[in-house]
Amino acid sequence: GSMSDQQVYDEVLSMLTAGIETTALALAWLFHEIARHPEVERRLHAEVDEVLGGRPVTFADVPRLTYTQQVANEVLRMYPVWILMRRATAEVDLGDVRIPAGSEVTISPHMLHFDPRFHKDPELFDPGRWQPEEAKKVPRGAFIPFGAGVRQCMGNTFAQTEIVIAAATVAA
Repeated sequence: GSMSDQQVYDEVLSMLTAGIETTALALAWLFHEIARHPEVERRLHAEVDEVLGGRPVTFADVPRLTYTQQVANEVLRMYPVWILMRRATAEVDLGDVRIPAGSEVTISPHMLHFDPRFHKDPELFDPGRWQPEEAKKVPRGAFIPFGAGVRQCMGNTFAQTEIVIAAATVAA
């Protein structure tokens, strides 16, 4: 069926709020962590200077801003903004816990992102953990800053790109 005017309004408001507040918060934490880690700041500036050569950042630069992307991923790991809610559509056993069909389940990305089984020294801010060879070691589902599966945030790629472009723009 179709949505009522109120449902359309609510959906648009949710998308606008989610798309602005979350990225702004991630950028605030990114600049906080850069200020706390001068070596990260130096490396970020060196990459931005090398890739941009003094010109404004463009979308085409994003794939070459690899360290900036690693910094963004580490911020998203350490400061996830969501608590995810899901409803079990069928009875399921998770470990030794039985979840009845229809139950609401809360998923904490923070708990996953700080689990030492998946992230070595999780309390340390370490963008190097997102170098390609290291990132491959993180099991699927252990890094979910935008949720996962069919309910994953549809703006995830846009948000990650926006964070990298904003960080590079300020660093330049």
